[in-house]
Formats: sequence, structure tokens, C-alpha cells
Amino acid sequence: MSRRLAKVNSLLVEVISEAIRRDVKDHRIPELITVMESDVSADLKHAVITVSVIGDEKHKKETIELLNELRTQIAFCARDKVSLRYFPHLRFVLDESVDKQMRIEELLRDIKEKES
Repeated sequence: MSRRLAKVNSLLVEVISEAIRRDVKDHRIPELITVMESDVSADLKHAVITVSVIGDEKHKKETIELLNELRTQIAFCARDKVSLRYFPHLRFVLDESVDKQMRIEELLRDIKEKES
């Protein structure tokens, strides 16, 4: 990844996180959302935004659907905070790494208990 893309990704994480927390006025957005990373395309026209959501599977799915529904409004709020010629089209996806890590730790605990 080029240095420029890395900088744009870092900037997008910051401004999108701020836009979700402060600027987008929608009561359906839960408090416990963290923007984890951005993966912007080489032409800067598209960005996949990975977010972590606390809650059960249904809550996580609904939150991702809501963020994708509000992506134009989120982009509009975030656009004012960056100086890019074109602001990328956003797509939100769920970060499942925390769930995977918890599952691995659970399996390791089970193995350790069985060995004892």
C-alpha cells in the first residue's frame, strides 16, 4: 500500500468516526460503535469501512444495515473535514476479529481444562 493510501485510510477512520459520533443526528445509531479501519481503493472512489459493534448478532447486523443506509449522510458530514477532490463512496462492514479472537481464547481454555 502506498504512503498516500495509508494516510487517506487513517484520515477516513478519524473523520468518519467523528461524523458518526457527533454530526449524524439519528437516534438509531448505537453508542458502542468503533471505526476500526478503512480500505480505500487505489482510485480513491470507494472505501470499505470496518466497524466494531458491541451486542448480539442481530444488533450487529441491524447496525451495519443502518450505517449503510446512512452512508450518504455520513459521507456528507465527513467530507467537510478532509481535502480530497472526491470523497469515496462508503460501504460499512462488520469487524469480526474480536469475535474470532474470543472464540479462539474460549477453545484454548477448553483444551487447557481438558488437559487438567
